[in-house]
Amino acid sequence: ANIADKFVSLFNRNNRRTGYSARFYEFLCSVNNGREFLTRIRPHSEKSGAAMRSCQIGLLLHEEDVLDYAAVQASVTHNTPAGIASSQAVALAVHYFTYGVDEKKNLGSYLEERVCGARFGHDLLTDTTDKVGELGMESVHAAVTALRHTTCMQDLLKLCVEFGGDVDTVAAIAGGIASCAPDYFEQNIPENLVMTLENGEFGRDFLVKLDRRLVEFKRKINNL
Repeated sequence: ANIADKFVSLFNRNNRRTGYSARFYEFLCSVNNGREFLTRIRPHSEKSGAAMRSCQIGLLLHEEDVLDYAAVQASVTHNTPAGIASSQAVALAVHYFTYGVDEKKNLGSYLEERVCGARFGHDLLTDTTDKVGELGMESVHAAVTALRHTTCMQDLLKLCVEFGGDVDTVAAIAGGIASCAPDYFEQNIPENLVMTLENGEFGRDFLVKLDRRLVEFKRKINNL
């Protein structure tokens, strides 16, 4: 219920067409609160929306909480085994690097053991070269492949784009994970990509402040 309320309130706070699919934008325009959202939503998607918003969940300290929270947030709009698994995989990848679970080369094995992408045709132990479609596990597979073969943000972005297809989703997922990975010692996103971001009320400066809040959140839970 809290997640649904936030969907509606944040949409109304900054109503804009960019960033939403046409159908979901129309849906958000038609609901007034979280209860109405939950009553009318058809949460049967296997697409990538739930995976794209899972990175920060990986900052939670305990793996079981990461799995639970990622499943709950996904179920609001993507209440399918594949939709939930894609959300959990992204959150777990951030958790894996944030808390030094293991080396980068073993990320695929870690994720397969916990969410088993192979169930959905995407074995995360292997690389993919396929053009990326709309499904969440397709984007997760491509992101894990890109992470496996790069050690700096600029190379990661290039490799994400080279897949073709839904590359903005792949880059959003892979970039979020890499920002927590010590292997990415060179956080060299090209300056023009940062400085040309729009900077209105919820633009670049807002995102920087949000990032700092997330870092502070991680520090606090580490000290519990």
